[in-house]
Amino acid sequence: MNKFSAENMSGMSGMSGMSGMSGMITMDFTNAANTFAGYSGAISNPLLYGAMDLSRQYASPAHAPDPVEPAKYPTSSQPAYLQQNDARTRFHLLTQECLEGLRLVSPQPGNGPLEVQLQYVGSPWAVLKRPEINTFGSQAKLVLARRAERPERMAEIISQVTPQFAFWASICNLHPERNRYTIELAFVLLHVTMQLVQRIKHELACPRPAAWSADVQPCIQTPAYFSWPSGHATEAFFFASLMSHLRPNRVWQNERLHALAHRIADNRVVAGLHFPIDTPPGQFLGHRLAAYFAARAGNEGPGPRQVDCWSLAGDMLPMNSNPEISRANDSGIHLLEGSGVTRGVNGGFVIEVEESKSLHWLWHKAQEEISY
Repeated sequence: MNKFSAENMSGMSGMSGMSGMSGMITMDFTNAANTFAGYSGAISNPLLYGAMDLSRQYASPAHAPDPVEPAKYPTSSQPAYLQQNDARTRFHLLTQECLEGLRLVSPQPGNGPLEVQLQYVGSPWAVLKRPEINTFGSQAKLVLARRAERPERMAEIISQVTPQFAFWASICNLHPERNRYTIELAFVLLHVTMQLVQRIKHELACPRPAAWSADVQPCIQTPAYFSWPSGHATEAFFFASLMSHLRPNRVWQNERLHALAHRIADNRVVAGLHFPIDTPPGQFLGHRLAAYFAARAGNEGPGPRQVDCWSLAGDMLPMNSNPEISRANDSGIHLLEGSGVTRGVNGGFVIEVEESKSLHWLWHKAQEEISY
């Protein structure tokens, strides 16, 4: 099941999501069978259908003429049609829109390390180069050294298996009624982000810690896909970077989300599911994808939509247990050049992208929302 699908947005107001914070069970205190759920067919209720037909016969007698009004096509621009669709439909439309022009390429490595490139209409703008295999062997010792921390972090580890919306919402003061477009935008873009990171994992095929040592013994089941880059790190740093673009200059927001992203990624190391070196490429990827989608949404105002080009070399990353490649302040979240992270791809430092009218619509709907 797609964990970023529209139906999973209900988890934010249900028992596993934000209702745990607010105590809200449901906003509909009537019988679901005779309200919109029953009317839409989501809940079978023959009594309701029979009652509605009797009411129709009374309200629209057989001897009365049936009025037919002339229909018209919408006169507004096509992105504005999105307002007439439900969130589930917009989810499908926008995920397809966000992937247009994007391509993931893995050139033949030659004598160098295997790499993947994210390209927009043939122009590379983000490159990740895989570490040598022995790097993971040395990192396994760092994973083994963190096992003793599992008991104190178990609540976080288990609660953060699924998207960490309750954690993010507590910092950003998000509510599914007041901030429905912000949450919808995040779900769409997180889904696209995870499609891309899963493809990168598949291309680079880096084994998980449990493949290196029988003593890792992860405290939750190791996922049946590869390790580098960390998907949880990508999600968490993507959300932090997304909010820095969507809500610029919020005091302490970026620092808090950045710190939370580090904690979420580190919990996966403590759990025995990731190496410390899996976090920086997720941090890098989350940062770059947020910048890319902000440009596609036209966040920078009129003029060319530009995305900076960056590269990450796995073998050049710090080998310590908490490598840091970005910093956060009120002005945004910024990559730190050096130690494996360099500006530019194949001699290019910036590319231009086309604004997505549909993404622009949802982005600005989200920006109009208030969170206090």
